[in-house]
Amino acid sequence: MRDRTFKSFGLDRISDLDITRRPFISPLKFDVDEYYRFCYGIISAGNKKPQEIVLEFEHVQGKYIKSLPLHESQRIIAETPETLTVGLNLVITYDFVMELLSFGKDVKVIKPRKLADRLCEIFQSALDLYR
Repeated sequence: MRDRTFKSFGLDRISDLDITRRPFISPLKFDVDEYYRFCYGIISAGNKKPQEIVLEFEHVQGKYIKSLPLHESQRIIAETPETLTVGLNLVITYDFVMELLSFGKDVKVIKPRKLADRLCEIFQSALDLYR
């Protein structure tokens, strides 16, 4: 806490742990729910602001996303027999991008364009590996 910022670390990075009976009392007020409110996972948003994200899923994946939302901010914008369109209010973090990539051709980023372009660049780089 020397620099008065909160940090999170993976448990797998702890190599030498001393357990004491001394409780930790933070000198700063910290609300963990608010801190991660606009995050997809545990990667911190830092000072980034949440963005409106619109995703279109193909039918089968859409059923899955409808039953297990990506984030608490998820809401259904449109649903057809072929697609499910959802909106989210999130900070675009590395783990969120990786989750979108895992859906492959079954998701299309409608908004923001910058996120769609980022996924295109990553997919193009992967495709280039096989040419």
